[in-house]
Amino acid sequence: MRLGAVLTDPLLRDVELVQRLGFDLAWIDAGGAAAPLVAAAGAATVAPSVRLVVRVEAGAHPLTLAEECAVADLASGGRLTLTVAGADVALLEETVDVLQQALAARPFSHDGVHWRIPAGLPEHSDVEARIRVTPSPAQLELPIWVCGPAGPAVARSRMLPYVAVDDERAESPAGHWDATAATLGAACLRIRRPGVIDVVADGDGAFDRAALLRRLVGERAAWGMDVAVLRLPAGLRAQARCAALTRIAREVRPRLILDGLPQGLEQHWDAPDELHAEWTRDRGDR
Repeated sequence: MRLGAVLTDPLLRDVELVQRLGFDLAWIDAGGAAAPLVAAAGAATVAPSVRLVVRVEAGAHPLTLAEECAVADLASGGRLTLTVAGADVALLEETVDVLQQALAARPFSHDGVHWRIPAGLPEHSDVEARIRVTPSPAQLELPIWVCGPAGPAVARSRMLPYVAVDDERAESPAGHWDATAATLGAACLRIRRPGVIDVVADGDGAFDRAALLRRLVGERAAWGMDVAVLRLPAGLRAQARCAALTRIAREVRPRLILDGLPQGLEQHWDAPDELHAEWTRDRGDR
């Protein structure tokens, strides 16, 4: 399972931390940055290997989003994933359709319910019948995920990953993926299964590690979640966030990488402090 963290302000300090701790990805949205795609381009300079997942809301002009995506993807060396959220199925579908055409680095036109591209305004009489967005993104196929109430329907109609976010799950993730698998068959295997999971932590960043592990392993078993983005409580102090993320990286992530612990170690998993003390005593005896 790939593991990520939802970032907040100050963004650069957080993304540098998740890079240092070995997380696979960082999640950036409008809640943590006024211009999340611009913020991602800046964050790329302090996180040279973390994948940057940026969430935006459907409704902004998709050509503007495509241009910002291309710049952020180039700045990060091809590490951008765009997540588009929405409650209106038709709006989310059209946004995704235009984005996919615009990011394909070839001329296109679009005539839909919400947007017409080129716009065909009188003052644009000398514009070509098709346009191309430049610069082109670094990736040949920039990943697009969807979330929000309209996410499951659009994910199935456009064969895209649906992000199951804890406080906005429109339907059971297991039911969604069962329906997707029934429609797509083996093609469903190429689609990632991400989820944003809330971590219950106190003001010091302490949390129940065993409960979090049960939750993550349970989601993986129930519907195949293979990308878990962990979201700490809003308003947590910087020191507490650092403590929580450090503990997740050192105590939770290793357990998720393995399908199971080596024989004989599983019984000690929930008591690492006692096990470490015993190991220290043994070393001292020698």
